[in-house]
Amino acid sequence: MGKTLCCSLPAFHALTGSDYTSAFCRKGKIKPLKYLEKDHVLQAILGTFGKGQEVDDEMYSAAEKLACMTYGNRTIERVDDLR
Repeated sequence: MGKTLCCSLPAFHALTGSDYTSAFCRKGKIKPLKYLEKDHVLQAILGTFGKGQEVDDEMYSAAEKLACMTYGNRTIERVDDLR
């Protein structure tokens, strides 16, 4: 899998649904995982979540990008722009 992908999996799990957060509606985890596996920049950014730092704009944008890709739009990177 690679170290970068492995480090990003806890944040991925929290974003796509865990015991404490709800999952993406009717999307599951497989589709967003495939996007994550292909996007090494996204892996690196998600891998920084939970390292004792506050969530900055880059981290927030990466989470939004994952949500947009999951809902079928690879060109939009802000959840507010989805329709």
